[in-house]
Amino acid sequence: MTTKWASGQLGDPAVMPLCSASELAALTPENRALADHPLRDDMAFFATMLEFLGKNYGVDAKRIYATGFSNGAQMTSRLGVEMSDRFAAIAAHAGPLAFTPKPASRPLTMVFSVGNIDDRFTPSGTPIPIAETTATIPAFKRITGDYLTAGQLVDSYVYDEPRAGLARWSYTKSAVGAKNKFLTVLIDKCTHQYPNGDNHPLVMADALWDLFKTESLP
Repeated sequence: MTTKWASGQLGDPAVMPLCSASELAALTPENRALADHPLRDDMAFFATMLEFLGKNYGVDAKRIYATGFSNGAQMTSRLGVEMSDRFAAIAAHAGPLAFTPKPASRPLTMVFSVGNIDDRFTPSGTPIPIAETTATIPAFKRITGDYLTAGQLVDSYVYDEPRAGLARWSYTKSAVGAKNKFLTVLIDKCTHQYPNGDNHPLVMADALWDLFKTESLP
């Protein structure tokens, strides 16, 4: 049994199927008790957690951020779309939006990053090129397009390589006059892992904070 965040695709038989009645019946009683229950409302969980933190800690409600990895990144992306009034900015690493996108109620800054040798994104084993033309690869373009829809941004970017082995596409032109942006980041020689300075030279948390600290709710 695998526990997953409800990032928008739980129950989809082609992506993240739930146990059938016969599969549940084949489990041991202990495992059946763990698996045979209604799906948890993860959005309600986050809303409750934010309320608890606000009541019990010194939290700046205008400067709350979310970041996640893999399925956690998919959940973070969902939070950015459905709770954009609570989060100032979000970042998702190796886990894109997992549902048909819709414009967020408040356009917010979002980041999607992935390693160029992440086997979840390179099933053929061929590395994703660290090059501007990667933006035209259909699978890459689809992921970017979903975030642009959510952020109500124009499909027009500035490409740069801020450090060796790092490609970045910056989308900053809003279709609705907002000041948000979307960044796609491709990381050389990074597998399906969250870069932390030990498993990869990049320390993702530090890089994200440089961006997050410039973002706040109105």
